[in-house]
Amino acid sequence: MRFIDNLCGSKTVEGRRASAAGAFGQVREESAGLKRSINGNTAGWLSEVAILPDGRHWLLLFVLANLCLGCAPRSGSGTVIGIVGGNGPDATAQFYIGLHAKMAASDLGAHLRPRLVMVDAPMPFLAGGLSDEAVMNKAVDTTREALKALESLGAGVIAVPCNTLQPVVRDVSKDFARLKNVNLIEAAVAAVRSRGWAKVGILAASPFVIDSVYGPAFKLAGIELVRPDMDEQRGINEIVRAVYAGKAGLAERDLLARVVEGLKAKGAQALLIACTDLPSVIQQERYGVPLLDTLEILLQATMQALVPPQ
Repeated sequence: MRFIDNLCGSKTVEGRRASAAGAFGQVREESAGLKRSINGNTAGWLSEVAILPDGRHWLLLFVLANLCLGCAPRSGSGTVIGIVGGNGPDATAQFYIGLHAKMAASDLGAHLRPRLVMVDAPMPFLAGGLSDEAVMNKAVDTTREALKALESLGAGVIAVPCNTLQPVVRDVSKDFARLKNVNLIEAAVAAVRSRGWAKVGILAASPFVIDSVYGPAFKLAGIELVRPDMDEQRGINEIVRAVYAGKAGLAERDLLARVVEGLKAKGAQALLIACTDLPSVIQQERYGVPLLDTLEILLQATMQALVPPQ
């Protein structure tokens, strides 16, 4: 196992994103190990990348390790945050960038600011959800291996920027006494409840996320989830596939806007973006309703997990 630790690079979020976008796809895993093929300067301090033997074996975050996240190794003794990444790569990259930005803007002292370690555990079989028993078992096994790797690297807090995996991580993490899971489901319910909304539209990559990830928790909280119809859900799936392929554009943004109009017509007071790959095609100014992005909710909840109990 190898790992990313203390990644480095550009000082601005815009610079990090630009560098990442330009370098995406230039790194591949060769049989003899990871080989870098990057045009331009390779700024910063590099450790290595953790790769599980499943799915794609190249990741934007390897580029970010070289180009994008400007931080030197720290001598502080704060919590180590472990990230289970790869589902999908863009969401993982944006979570890493966002977490660094929030830490830089926070008042955490040097002794509290954490190190970040990441295991790349892509699970392309998640596309249809986890309703199939064989798929669920595979997700549990892959997640368990990822958490073992993070625990061995000293992680104390774990965060997973993937909505579909939340029930799996919640349950599997209970077997790891030293790992504190950032529970995105609870954080999303709390975020909606704090705003007093009773009826919220949900945009997710699969019906599984609506029915099995968020549905029970929101029902318990007395909040109605307004779901897309079958045609609208197929449209969302098309958008997610385009994002994964790096081909999302105006057509996908227009399609998403039509899905949002359908949810508003059913009485949605706000929208929960329950797919970490959708924010790249979101155009909030077109929708006319408030949005809650689960990637941002996870970022805030991860930061809150770093605050020592009073």
